[in-house]
Amino acid sequence: MSKIIKFGGKSLSNGKGIEQALSIIQDKLKNREKIVVTLSARGNATNELENILELAKEGKPYEADLNEFKAYQKEPLNAVDHDFTKEFELLDNLIEGVKFGKGLQLKNQGFGFGAR
Repeated sequence: MSKIIKFGGKSLSNGKGIEQALSIIQDKLKNREKIVVTLSARGNATNELENILELAKEGKPYEADLNEFKAYQKEPLNAVDHDFTKEFELLDNLIEGVKFGKGLQLKNQGFGFGAR
């Protein structure tokens, strides 16, 4: 039977919290424990995405907020070797879809992306 480990958004909001979560996961794996890991969106990411999407929907400038959001998401992950280009391109496309009125379905996908 697997143990479920959940890390909430506040525990992942900074580099120290992310490092601690990674350490816990690594320890469990080294001990050959069967685990399932679930993560909440970091900090206030879901609320921030909701605000960005609302700005886009209303035709208001959102680019500065989006750039700040992206920088926040990458900032504590210097030790993690990952290029976020594809994820950010998907996010850009979703927000552009909302901006040009392609419907609530795209907006809901944006929330799902933020909550991963």
